[in-house]
Amino acid sequence: MKSKMPDVASLLDSEAASQAPLNQALASGDMMELSRALRQVASRDQQDIVRFPVAIEAGDDLHAYGVVVPDLPGCFSGGDSLQDAITSAAEAITLHLSCLATDGRPLPRPSLDAEHWRNPEFAGFSWAIIRIDLAQLDNL
Repeated sequence: MKSKMPDVASLLDSEAASQAPLNQALASGDMMELSRALRQVASRDQQDIVRFPVAIEAGDDLHAYGVVVPDLPGCFSGGDSLQDAITSAAEAITLHLSCLATDGRPLPRPSLDAEHWRNPEFAGFSWAIIRIDLAQLDNL
């Protein structure tokens, strides 16, 4: 049996109060509203800050939490707790982007629409947004 996932706003960074429209859109299931809310969140970021949506598969006493980054094929992580999984996902995204930059490949931008939420591959997953400071890639 999978454990209940916490509210999406609690998974987001310290701007949780400003995430209310995103949380409401996720709760309503309205894809147009969700797209609008994602664009609003992204527009508040600085130029070097990107936010990647991540799909979270709940863990339980026998299974770790799994995290998939749909905008970065092959980028995934996990953890024994939700917090460990989110922290590992941020590290995985940063390392993935760093490898792309080192190879001279373009860095993908996160999707700002609800295409991933409609993907049946992620049915039953919960979602969070992970904030990445691209300026940190220079320090790796």
